[in-house]
Amino acid sequence: TMMNSEDCISVTQPRSHLMIELQKKDSIKDKIVFLYYSIYGRAPTKLDLNIAMKYFQKGEKKDRWPNYVLALMNSPEFYFIK
Repeated sequence: TMMNSEDCISVTQPRSHLMIELQKKDSIKDKIVFLYYSIYGRAPTKLDLNIAMKYFQKGEKKDRWPNYVLALMNSPEFYFIK
């Protein structure tokens, strides 16, 4: 339900505040840290960073960021914060 909700779709749109601010970050690491603070209110752990860096290792395709945001928002950790 959450993944297909209008809220998730609106957050991952290119003109959403989150995505605009994300694109202002210079490096992939900075973008990942920004998303963790924005979504979870904490810094990513070393394991979180390693997993994310591996995901973006093959290139920073534009469709990867919305998919990554959706994955973070559909995690048990995000549900607990809500």
